[in-house]
Order: sequence, then C-alpha cells, then structure tokens
Amino acid sequence: MHYFVGQNVIAVAPEWIRASGILGAFVLLALIVRFAWKALIGRWIKRTETTLDDAILTPLRGLAFWALILSGAYFAAQEIYRARQETVIWPLLGQAFTIGWILLAVGTAVRILNAYAKWKIEQAADKGDEAVRDVATRVSFGRKIVTALVVFLGGLYILSVIGVDTSPIVAGGALGGVVIGIALQDTLANVFAGFFLNIDRPVKIGDLIRLETSEEGFVEEVGWRYTKVRLWSNNLLIIPNNKLSQSIITNFNLPAEPLSIYVYCGVAYDSDLDHVERVAIRVAKQVQDSEPGGDTSWEPVVRFKEFGDSSITFVTVLRSAEVGAQHRVHHQFVKALHRAFKDEGIEIPFPIRTLIHKNPQPKS
Repeated sequence: MHYFVGQNVIAVAPEWIRASGILGAFVLLALIVRFAWKALIGRWIKRTETTLDDAILTPLRGLAFWALILSGAYFAAQEIYRARQETVIWPLLGQAFTIGWILLAVGTAVRILNAYAKWKIEQAADKGDEAVRDVATRVSFGRKIVTALVVFLGGLYILSVIGVDTSPIVAGGALGGVVIGIALQDTLANVFAGFFLNIDRPVKIGDLIRLETSEEGFVEEVGWRYTKVRLWSNNLLIIPNNKLSQSIITNFNLPAEPLSIYVYCGVAYDSDLDHVERVAIRVAKQVQDSEPGGDTSWEPVVRFKEFGDSSITFVTVLRSAEVGAQHRVHHQFVKALHRAFKDEGIEIPFPIRTLIHKNPQPKS
C-alpha cells in the first residue's frame, strides 16, 4: 500500500496495517468492556446488600481493560514478527510482554487486597470503636505481610523471565537466612516483635497508652518495624517494636474504655464533712452530665483519706466514657469544685507549718 505526500511516495507494509487493525480492535473491545461493565455489572452491584463485591470487582474491571490492551499489543507485535521473522527484537518483546502481565497481575492483587482490607474495617464500624481498632490493627499488619509476599514472588518471576537463575536464591535460602539474620538482627527483632504485638494485641490502633517513660498518646499504627503513637502535643512518637514489646505499658482502653478519674483535695479541720461530701458529689455529677465524654451512668464517689498536716484530704472519683475526655472532665471538675466550695463557705486551707523557736538560757 502506498501513500502520496507531495511528490514523495510512502509505502506502508501490509503487516503494519494488519497490526494496527488488531490493536485498534482490542482497544475498541477494551472500551466496550469498560463501559458495559460499568453499565451492567455496576447496576447489579448497587442492588446487592454487601459492599464486598464493589471492593473486588472494581480492581477486576481495571484488570480486564488493561489485559485487553496488552493482548492487542501482543497480537499486533506477533503479526509483524510473522511477516518479518525478526529474531533479535522479538525475544525482547516477548520478555517485555511477560513482565507486563506479571506487573498487571501483581498490581491487581495488591489493589484487591487493599480494597478487601478497607471493606473489612468498614464492616467492623457497626460493632463499635473497640471492634474497629481490633480489626484495623490485624488487617493493617496482615495486608502488609501479604503485599510483601506477592511483590516478592512477582519479583522472583520477573528475574526468571529476564534470564536470572533464581535457584540459588531459593536453594540458598537457609544459608542466606543465617547471614541476613546476623546482618539484620535489630530489624528482624523489630519485625518479629511487631508480629507478636499483632497476635497478643496489648495495644490496638486508636488505644490511649502511657509508656513507662511517661509518654502518653494514641496508637496510630502498628507496623512491621515501628509503632507510631500520636502524643497529646500532636507530635508523632515512633517506637521500635522490640522496645515497645519490652516496655511497661498502661492501656487506658483495657479492659474497657470507661475510665475512672481521681481528683484529690483537702478541706479545713473545722469543716462539716457530710456537707463537703454532698457538695463534691453534686458538682461531680453536674460535670459528668454536662461535659462531652462524661459517663452519665456513673455515680460519683467521695472517700476521705487521711488527716493531713493542714487539712483533711479526700478523693472524688468521677468517670469518663471516652478515654480522650479524661483530662477535660478533670479540668472542669477542679474549676467547678473550687467555685462551689467558695460559694458554700468551705475552706481549702493553705499548708501551715508551725515553727517553735527556743531561746538559749543565758549563762549565769
């Protein structure tokens, strides 16, 4: 076939015409499948009760589209090869198409895995915050492990396609594992610690924890090597899993989320203690009922503790329904109790110290 451009004649080989037709046909088919998938299967998905099919079928639609494009490119290239019998370029193209299929499969598998993980966390939302934290911790760690395994196997397959002998990698795994274990001792310790943290679950995503070093914050992520904790200052504390597994941790969400708040105070010795108790309980109940996060079902308790140097000390026990509200409830109660004691004429005495000074007797 010839095309005239000005005074020049451009010859187009018939195999290129056929290859272009094949590629164009597959591209058209891919577009038809994409739109038909969205129009037909999309409507069916919306009628189903579960959202899992949405999570899985959406990545599969992308797989079908790009698989048809890749197939069209493969058959078009094969048409040119049959006509020209190119022995140098075709093997390279064959490897490139194989690698493309591998990358497409790995990418689709990772997308499906991520979509399933997101769906799993959304399903747990109906069961409460505790279930969400539990599922999010497990799913996040499991997703990372499976993703790494899929990428590793895909990488081995790609190496074998381009001609790299992978048998030493597989056969020498034991010896290599020893060498790698010695070289990456700290890293592997953190990885295994993260694995056991996800099995034992002393902490979960969203838990409020306090470390033995007094840092306090919310668990953001339990990863392979590190656990991330968002402090009250909104800074991110990154802790190696090996260190966290050996640390003494206070988990304010365990065994249950409602948290007792202890507020200590002292009143003068001449105070009416029954009146002090009634006022403290009344104020504590008002704060719990009005402050967001207060546990309205809890009846505050007042317990007198001891005869101090300058006051009779007591503790008021309140409770917050949300661990994040404990400091706010404590703060509001201290202000309200101080104001109520002032209105009721109840004295919160200053510390008093009596010094006895003896003058030495003059010598006679």
